[in-house]
Amino acid sequence: IKALERSFALNHAMLRWLEESQLQPGRSEAELAWAIEKYFRDNGASELAFPSIVAVDQNAALPHAIPGEKKLPDNGLVLVDVGCRVDGYCSDQTRTFWVGDAPHKEFRETMKLVRDAQQAALDKMRPGLPLHEAYTLARNVFEKAGVEAYFTHGLGHGVGIEIHENPNFGRRWNRPVPEGSVVTVEPGIYLPGNFGVRLEDFGLMTAEGFVPFTQSTHELVCIDC
Repeated sequence: IKALERSFALNHAMLRWLEESQLQPGRSEAELAWAIEKYFRDNGASELAFPSIVAVDQNAALPHAIPGEKKLPDNGLVLVDVGCRVDGYCSDQTRTFWVGDAPHKEFRETMKLVRDAQQAALDKMRPGLPLHEAYTLARNVFEKAGVEAYFTHGLGHGVGIEIHENPNFGRRWNRPVPEGSVVTVEPGIYLPGNFGVRLEDFGLMTAEGFVPFTQSTHELVCIDC
């Protein structure tokens, strides 16, 4: 768990750095992906946990988009799903950023739905809860809004030595949520040809429920935060 905290701390610090100084209109997805990898390696990661996803506007509607030459707009969004490996353990986090000053109404509404879906699951996740019930808690939010067809993957997964480990928060998994696991919770909405929004956070499953890694923990790693 301590190694995972260090890995996720670096991931969190990188995303903060990215938001504060790197989301400049005109930079390509591929250029940003390389800057992310360089930051991780310069600050203590041995490698990426998985190939970085950097997806602008319509490309963000592809859950596993590959960074290309599409450039960050003056006003638009970029979805970033990244992870690194520190002391042999992986991290994984997603943020969807707005580039520019005027996020449009559809983006704001979709982001709120995704946040609400994530929170609905986090509020009731406990060891022993069937995995599919955690997934359903988030999906119910999307169903009420009539957009459940655009939530096309599971709610989240365990993270450790491998980037995807058990448990798997999917609709067909009846096993209970295990105490002591480090998991991500990542609902998303993907509107083909338009845009996508995903939000992924991480924490430890304790007897009291999901405990996110704290801000103070995130300061343990990162040479130039």
